[in-house]
Amino acid sequence: MLREAIHHQAGANYAYPVAKDTLLLQVRTAKQDVRRVSVVYGSRYDVDETEVVLEKYASDLLYDYYRAQVKERSKKFRYYFVIDDGRETLWYNELGLYTEPSKGFNGAYFHYPHIGESDLYEVPRWLDGAVVYQVFVDRFCKGSTEQDDADVLAAGVPPEGDLDFYGGDLAGIIQKLDYLKLLGVNVLYLSPIFDADTNHGYDTSNYYRINPRFGSQADFKHLVEQCHKRNMRVILDGVFHSCGYYSPYFQDVVEKGVKSEYWDMFYLYSYPVRRDPPNYDCFAGSWRLPKLRIGNAKVQALMLDIASYWTREFDIDGWRIDTANEVDHKFLREFRNRIKACKKDVYIVGEIWHNSIDFLHGDQLDGVMNYHLATTLFDFFYKRKLSVSEFDGQLTLNRISYPKKAVHAAWNVIESHDTHRILYSTDDNKAVLRLMFAMQMTYPGVPSIYFGTETGLKSGHESQFIRFPMDWDVETWDKTLMAYIKKLISIRKQYRALRSGDIRTVALDDEQEIYVYERFSAVEKAYVIVNRSTAAQTVELSSGDLGCRDPGALREVLHDLCIVPEGDCIRLTVPPTEAAICV
Repeated sequence: MLREAIHHQAGANYAYPVAKDTLLLQVRTAKQDVRRVSVVYGSRYDVDETEVVLEKYASDLLYDYYRAQVKERSKKFRYYFVIDDGRETLWYNELGLYTEPSKGFNGAYFHYPHIGESDLYEVPRWLDGAVVYQVFVDRFCKGSTEQDDADVLAAGVPPEGDLDFYGGDLAGIIQKLDYLKLLGVNVLYLSPIFDADTNHGYDTSNYYRINPRFGSQADFKHLVEQCHKRNMRVILDGVFHSCGYYSPYFQDVVEKGVKSEYWDMFYLYSYPVRRDPPNYDCFAGSWRLPKLRIGNAKVQALMLDIASYWTREFDIDGWRIDTANEVDHKFLREFRNRIKACKKDVYIVGEIWHNSIDFLHGDQLDGVMNYHLATTLFDFFYKRKLSVSEFDGQLTLNRISYPKKAVHAAWNVIESHDTHRILYSTDDNKAVLRLMFAMQMTYPGVPSIYFGTETGLKSGHESQFIRFPMDWDVETWDKTLMAYIKKLISIRKQYRALRSGDIRTVALDDEQEIYVYERFSAVEKAYVIVNRSTAAQTVELSSGDLGCRDPGALREVLHDLCIVPEGDCIRLTVPPTEAAICV
């Protein structure tokens, strides 16, 4: 038995409550190295113990993962694992691995001392069925006739930088809500809408005011009301780690130096303030974005008041926390408490591009933007850097790294305003894009569409930060692509297993480039078959593969492909670079 591969910890993603008296426990072992894993558990203050066999539920390239749920009325757990590979048996507790059971309260067990009332990981129920549409406001649609067009670029004129504007506004978004409703999306995520100098809006100058280019507070309230009327929700972009150079707080520092009441809100190293190069900490090296001391009491009070104001007064439904990994953990905990007190089912999602477990214990963020998934899809379908087995391994690693609720609350992006447009990156490869969408819409988490991709918008630039506007000339749209995405959204909404079910890998074929996974709930199952190959592939699945389900009852719902029952098996031919969904 490869002892070095065995891992568990009494917390994080390896032990966490899923009910007020129930823990989910996870153990890692070397791949194909262990025959059986069980857990012996009981109350910390009782002698009675129960043994439960763990299920091997996932594997990546190196490890197998086992899990079980254990229930204890006292909510106080002690436990150890028994691991058997057919040749030897090991007992595993918090002090290590032993060839015989250990004795003693401290040395013989892992301990999860108590499930507290606030320890359960709770996320908004409306995420089940949510499909996000990201709007970069200035680039989406110009609706107001009152806006001064003197510095607005004409359609067809390419952008060059942060100070180019196309006139998109809140009124334009309102005009297109029925279009979005017809597409099937039901959550609107807006790029920063507060007063700022740039088109992206991350250099906030006044957090309490809507950028006049976009409209007014009344316009925004009307937008939220119109969204709610259509059963759509609204998420704002919260930039709490930095502000704009021209914000009144930083300008007071520029003018008064150490005498400014706001001096200690920033990281300044000398005076007078210098922009080139900056003599103050700024985000991503940009002089326009002075970093805030988010641990400073004044900064925290200000940002919490700002977030509460927009949540309470405008009835928004969520916050996307920009660069959440550069925001203080203490602030995020207080932010969650404050905002959930304003509106219980607000969704709090963070922009974090790397492993985020420290933010996902249920006390800070509900979920994060799943850039790991975006990279994995791109590397597998377009770059072809991963085999099917390696692809499955990356997906598994992404899922096992977090509590289950965090996985289902993850914001599954293919692209965003911080990346190149996917059709630019893939050289307009629509077949690849279709496969990415097929997986995104059938995978655990909340799918997100970046504005315009559904129409086939490709426009791009060598810099991902040069963002082109939406093209509202329907004659230029790829209507076949749009119909495909609409159908995927419709299928996702129709089947609960695809929205909130668990997932397991059914079949891998590196040679044929076939990947099959199952989404399942207590009452429903769905099977997704992905064919990366440039040739049609015939897939055969047995009743064992399908969990003993009657193969003859299955139907394919994405293309109405023919499923041929053969005894206790089915055969299905999947077209080149295409996916199939069987229910």
